[in-house]
Amino acid sequence: MRPPITDVLALLLLLIGITGVIVGPFHYNKKLLEDNGKIFMVTVHQWGFEPEKIVVKRGDRVTLLFKSNDVTHGIYSTTFGINEIIYPGKVTKVSFIANRSGRFVFRCIVYCGEFNPPFGEGHWSMKFIVEVVNRDT
Repeated sequence: MRPPITDVLALLLLLIGITGVIVGPFHYNKKLLEDNGKIFMVTVHQWGFEPEKIVVKRGDRVTLLFKSNDVTHGIYSTTFGINEIIYPGKVTKVSFIANRSGRFVFRCIVYCGEFNPPFGEGHWSMKFIVEVVNRDT
């Protein structure tokens, strides 16, 4: 005996709904990143950042993934309200909207060691630059 058509339709709608609930958020997040998300991996080390500078467009959603392989560092920006600790071996995620154009300096806020001549001026010279350009540039 075949089930009534209403039972088949109800089951089909249920399966479509479950699929939408499971897949929907992943599709939405991927679409959001494709539309305007910029993701950068930044390595922090005594006494610098790699890369030292990134360029994004005004209005971009920016995600910075900071990683340290040596000692504890920090990242600070008053402009974008960022104040995070970066622990060795872990990734620290920082996100913000690049809502104004200009050149913005992010600083290391955790003292990470003495001056070392081969590497420059040491902790106090550590800076990471985010340059935000107008959309039409």
